Amino acid sequence: AFIQLPYLGASRSLIRVQASSATYIEQTIRDIMALTTELYTADYWVHTGQVKEDGFMVKSAHNCSETVFRLFIEKIAATTSTTVTVIAGSSFEVTGLGNDVKRAVDMLRNLPFWNSLDLHQIKYRIELSSEHRETIAGKRNGKVHKIMSSAQCWIKFLPFNEYNFYVDLKAADYDSSQKGLKLLEEEGPAEASFYIPETFHKQVIGTGGQTVQTLMRKYNVFVKFYHWYEHAPKSYAHTRIPNVLIKTPNKNSRCIAIAKEELLQIVNERSHEHLTTYIHISRSHRRILLSEKADFINEIERKTNTCVIFPEVEEDDVGTNDIISIRGLFLTSEDAAQMIKNLLPVDYEFKIALSSKFNDFVSESNSEFFRKIIVPFRTALKIHIQILLGEHTKTPYSPLYHRIILSFSQSRSVGLEDAIQALTAYLREKDLDIIDRGEIKIDPIEKGSAFNYQQELDQQRPADMFHDTYNYQSKRMNKDSGGSSLTSLDSIRRTHSAGSNNSNGSFKLIRNLES
Repeated sequence: AFIQLPYLGASRSLIRVQASSATYIEQTIRDIMALTTELYTADYWVHTGQVKEDGFMVKSAHNCSETVFRLFIEKIAATTSTTVTVIAGSSFEVTGLGNDVKRAVDMLRNLPFWNSLDLHQIKYRIELSSEHRETIAGKRNGKVHKIMSSAQCWIKFLPFNEYNFYVDLKAADYDSSQKGLKLLEEEGPAEASFYIPETFHKQVIGTGGQTVQTLMRKYNVFVKFYHWYEHAPKSYAHTRIPNVLIKTPNKNSRCIAIAKEELLQIVNERSHEHLTTYIHISRSHRRILLSEKADFINEIERKTNTCVIFPEVEEDDVGTNDIISIRGLFLTSEDAAQMIKNLLPVDYEFKIALSSKFNDFVSESNSEFFRKIIVPFRTALKIHIQILLGEHTKTPYSPLYHRIILSFSQSRSVGLEDAIQALTAYLREKDLDIIDRGEIKIDPIEKGSAFNYQQELDQQRPADMFHDTYNYQSKRMNKDSGGSSLTSLDSIRRTHSAGSNNSNGSFKLIRNLES
């Protein structure tokens, strides 16, 4: 996202936020507003306790020169990194981070020139998120009333905007204000959010929510699971938005890490029930898929209830992160891999004879190649180029030639001929020999534990089919004919279990009996 702050001295305190999706804009605004909740404002008054005719308190008069008084205030502001505003000599406004403001207030109270009979009145203003209002207030404002009666202070909630609200805490002396502020901070929200794949949610929550409810009671925390697919942003990158929230009062904040660890432990214990399938997706393919169909992972995960472990960042090495892991229950990972395979772009390969000058002319760092080939291919033809250098020592993974791979989506094949002609002309101009060229046709799906599970099912299926069919036919024949045909079925079962070569005929006989 892009954030534009108002310039110094601007007449309007307006912040402008721009992003690639409404989700990112909303999240950025909430993050900005969350930063303001760390700031406190304290109004500090020193008075004699006497009331004037107009109803205002008589301010305290310090016996200190203006120069010395100013030095004290400057020292407090510099030491605590706060902004201290002096009003009429005995009234102050302090703004800064919470702990810094409390330190500054304590230093103001201990200034040496106050009269011992003076009274110190303090008001704190805190800004909090609107979604935490009920958490702090409690049922029927029970928590607020308890704090006010315990600390002898006054608390009031004031609306601010659609995201935040103000909390004012006022006390007639320093000790009451500090006690009330401490109790209020303890009731404030402490939370942590993180990501757990959607496919694990039901297992973590448990039957009827029993597992997560037990955890919430155990650690006195609130746990909420979100549907990540509904909030996934539309962008040119694949990022995981936190979909699990743990919330509790600040006084119990130490339990958040423990509860999170236990949730992740449940995921780790259940992960062995999920099977894996792998699929090879090159960097060019990842870029094309994300640029033309950025939410394809969300759709596939939602339809198949799987987790596609897609890289969120690209490494400098071209081949890094090419193997994508897909995890899911039973054979869902194979279904997801097949759906991704159907979306993969097409590859067209140029094989170039080994040459010491290949890297000089064919690379993204070469300005001519970048200007004549890479840029027009990407912008005009929507074709991505991947360059793979060969090695002079032949191995199964490094043949004796260089490779240039043109990748494009299936709907962009119209510009392939123009790309082939342009690249061929460039290579010939640089005296680089083309050994071969053509479309690459390989199966990107690699076998994983899901394939092994399928093999085990295939081996067990014939026997299971026979026994299921036998049980069904036995019940039906017994009901229709009083058991007259059970002898034939018993002989078929004995023949099959003994390894008879006529088992196929037995299956045909059962089907004939059923018909």
